[in-house]
Amino acid sequence: MQQQHVQQRNVSFALLTRAEVLCNTWRRVYTKVLQILQSLDNNIAQKLATKESNAMLNAHEVNKSRLIFEQTINTENLIEDLQSTLKLLKEVCDDWEQLESDASRHMNKSLKEPVSRKPVSLSTSSLIDVTSVSPTDVHGFIANLSSQHLEEYNSKRVLFAELSSYLSNEEMFRNLLNELNTNSFIDEAIEKELKERVQLYKTVKKVLESVD
Repeated sequence: MQQQHVQQRNVSFALLTRAEVLCNTWRRVYTKVLQILQSLDNNIAQKLATKESNAMLNAHEVNKSRLIFEQTINTENLIEDLQSTLKLLKEVCDDWEQLESDASRHMNKSLKEPVSRKPVSLSTSSLIDVTSVSPTDVHGFIANLSSQHLEEYNSKRVLFAELSSYLSNEEMFRNLLNELNTNSFIDEAIEKELKERVQLYKTVKKVLESVD
């Protein structure tokens, strides 16, 4: 029974660790999205400045048509980079879906297992249990974050589908950037709690096992 309990606890924290990795992966990829959009914003500003700077361009013998062409190519390349990066966000959502399925299976399995009524003796394992998270709570963490990341992805996908209409208007594009930077469906408090629980478990486990 004890061995079964330890195995259940290990699976729980393996699932939470995978969730932590997905949170970090999403944040890293989304930062890349914002960097690409910032580059697009700079490119839009440069194109507008080019169109309005005939005197300066002529004074420096700059081929305006060639410059606008190069800026347009740069915009197209950035949009391709953005589309590729958005696919990575979709892959993270798919990984969340798989993780939620695994967490659900883990929870259902734990609910079928008999509950021990025997008093628990003091041991390294029982002390580590102080930091444990039940399979039901593990599933709750993961289900919440999974649905939030999917909702976040879908909302951003709708905005990016209209991206072409923003490219010719600097103010509209910056409003889009502001919306992407400030509005989020992901509850950072849940992320923070999950990471704290994982870190606490790892720290306590490491300390106790080192003196066992």
